[in-house]
Amino acid sequence: MKLDMHLHTQFSFQGDVDRRPTDSTIRLTEIPEILRQKGLDGAVITDHMTIEAGNDEFESVKKDNPDIVLLRGMEYGSDMGHLLLYGIDNDDVCREFGAYGPAQDVINFVQKQGGAVVIPHPYISGYTKIMKDNIFTLQDFFAVETKNGQCSDRINDLGEVAALSLGLPQTGGSDAHHPFHIGQTYTDFINPVFTISDLVQELQRGKYVPRIDTNR
Repeated sequence: MKLDMHLHTQFSFQGDVDRRPTDSTIRLTEIPEILRQKGLDGAVITDHMTIEAGNDEFESVKKDNPDIVLLRGMEYGSDMGHLLLYGIDNDDVCREFGAYGPAQDVINFVQKQGGAVVIPHPYISGYTKIMKDNIFTLQDFFAVETKNGQCSDRINDLGEVAALSLGLPQTGGSDAHHPFHIGQTYTDFINPVFTISDLVQELQRGKYVPRIDTNR
């Protein structure tokens, strides 16, 4: 089952501190058709620092497109870099820690809520906080994103080396901020994923691989 595990919509905040929803040009309403064209089964919306913004529109789009799996997560900016949070249904993590909260504390917070954390693009450059080798100091996250659609092969390869060293599964996500990037990379799950509970369970099981859309 093919899911783009990392993309942003018009509700995504500009940055970890900047709360303006100007980060992405992707509108929720256009995502399902793009996923169909790409041959993907669904996507997980991971807007920066919010899972609540635009929720009414998200639920409407989800209802109107029952053939497409649409789920929500969050990309959170911690003191060690970005974290992909899955299995939470509100912005309490932001209210609890604000921006740049302690990465391990955030992971623990999400896990206590029954959620899952994936480390995205650990060796990317150009951000205020970058994970890099800090990834080796963290515990209890489920996977490493090693096929990020906006990263070079070299950056993705460094993430893969880290995942292999840690003995962790790997995910793929487009990190799309514009419509034409959606589905460039994705995660291929062996088992079906229809709900956020399914997603957390399968992330923990580790039966999935990251893939690149060869037609991109």
